[in-house]
Amino acid sequence: MEAILFLLVIVLFVQYNSLSKRFRAIETKLGIETTPTRTSAPAARSTAAVTSEKSAPVPTPAPTIPTTSSEPLFIERAVEWLKRDTLLKTGAFFLLLGFGWLVTYAFMNNWIGPVGRIALGIIAGLGILSFGFLRISRFPDQGSVFLGLGAATLMLTTYAARFQYGFLTPFAALVFIYLVSLFVSYASYHYRVRSLAFMGLFIGAICPFLTNSRDDHVGLLAYLLVLVLGTLWLATATAWRELTTVAIAVVALHSLPFLTLPPWDMETLTIFSFIFAAVFFIANILNIIKSQNSHTTSEMGTAFINATLLLFWILQGVAPEWQGLIIAAWMIVFSGGSFIIYRLSGLKMVFYLYAAISIAYLAAATAAELDGAVLTIAFTVEAIVIALVAYRLTGRLALSEQLSLLLILPLILSLESITDRAWRTMIPLDHFSTLLFISLSLAALGLRFLSLSPDTINKVALGRIWVYIGTAYFYILLWLTFHAVIKPHDTATMLSLVIYTVIGLGTYIVGKRDGRKGLKLYGVALLVIVIFHLLAIDVWQMNLVGRIITFFTVGILLMSTTFVKAKQQPVTLS
Repeated sequence: MEAILFLLVIVLFVQYNSLSKRFRAIETKLGIETTPTRTSAPAARSTAAVTSEKSAPVPTPAPTIPTTSSEPLFIERAVEWLKRDTLLKTGAFFLLLGFGWLVTYAFMNNWIGPVGRIALGIIAGLGILSFGFLRISRFPDQGSVFLGLGAATLMLTTYAARFQYGFLTPFAALVFIYLVSLFVSYASYHYRVRSLAFMGLFIGAICPFLTNSRDDHVGLLAYLLVLVLGTLWLATATAWRELTTVAIAVVALHSLPFLTLPPWDMETLTIFSFIFAAVFFIANILNIIKSQNSHTTSEMGTAFINATLLLFWILQGVAPEWQGLIIAAWMIVFSGGSFIIYRLSGLKMVFYLYAAISIAYLAAATAAELDGAVLTIAFTVEAIVIALVAYRLTGRLALSEQLSLLLILPLILSLESITDRAWRTMIPLDHFSTLLFISLSLAALGLRFLSLSPDTINKVALGRIWVYIGTAYFYILLWLTFHAVIKPHDTATMLSLVIYTVIGLGTYIVGKRDGRKGLKLYGVALLVIVIFHLLAIDVWQMNLVGRIITFFTVGILLMSTTFVKAKQQPVTLS
């Protein structure tokens, strides 16, 4: 069996060589040039060959099909890195532990003095670091492991020199470890090893913890700014865009103590936060424009973290009277960025994300300046304007309807206007205005959506829902107003239910007569609510006289529907 397979392989190889020669001969006759694998001086050709090439028709090049680069995710690359030279990396880890225990044992037995201990650690770390840098040119994975081992050795030595022996000041220790981080980052750039870039950023991120440099708040953020600028330059030069996301995550982690327990110099730190936000915003836009593809997961994560972190800094570090103005200014920045991204890259997901950030900032600025019923009305206006402007700019009704869901926030806030105790004795003007405005606004928006929809069958989405909710707010407002003004409450209940019944009957009659199913169902739903309220609630709460008048009136109105008939469609003779 193996001999037959071997003969088949030989036959296929011979046939492949024969076919290759025939194809090359045909290409020579037709004058088709193949792309060389390396550049070389062209060979001399005869005059007849040149003449035949000129007389042969020029072949039409085949259309090139654009290929989309699908880069593996960061986690996938990390797993692949761990799979390569696993034993070497495990051995380096064990070697680091063994070196630490050896040094500890030597310290315990006083083999080496304090100066010698630190010098030994620095010499060993620099030696391993240098060996890794030389090794990485031929074996990138192995060199990366030795670079990481050397950097870890130097970090532990600096930590011991700083805290155990007090040989270094916090600033000197910080500079030394940062130089180690800078060297690792340079190696990643020079040899294009992505893992070293993240290693250098990690070393720079934990450096303040190893050197006790966090007490100087301004100095810490200034150091982080230098680290971020270097990281962003490396991310731009190498197109490793995930570095930007990791860098802003590092800034966010270092900012958490300041946001939870604000220090005394919060104003200065907030200015640094504005600088960070501007730097990451500009870098993120440049990365998106430069990438020109749909793989923007890291950019979207950067945008979200940047906007969230900035908002927390503003709310924590800016005086209350200035918060609204500053948030509004950043809202303009983010909305301008979303417009620039959409015009230059056409990436809709990133555009929607920055647009959502701008909307969130608008809501935050409004909440910082207003409160109570005025805030509810302002949120209602903003949500409706955003929905209508979106339709005006994009012409997409579905997008406008989706953005109108922002009305959920003012609807939740309006519950305070419905349940306020002031309705028991009087008509509170602020709550009355809020409920009336919401009722009219929702009904008008719903009717606008229905008028814009070209499909009469599918007009059951958000357009009708907003109309229903708007009219429901009108019924609630009517109920609250009658019970605040009219005494006793039985009379107010009777008048409210009679008006509901008349409206329900009117819509039902018009819908049945004109064959409008939606209007008919609306009237039926309203009548069902009235009947349920009468039988489940009012029959037990109203006095006998009010009960008699209410049930007689509603009963007569309901019976009047018997005499309503639908319009007959005209019969056409063919």
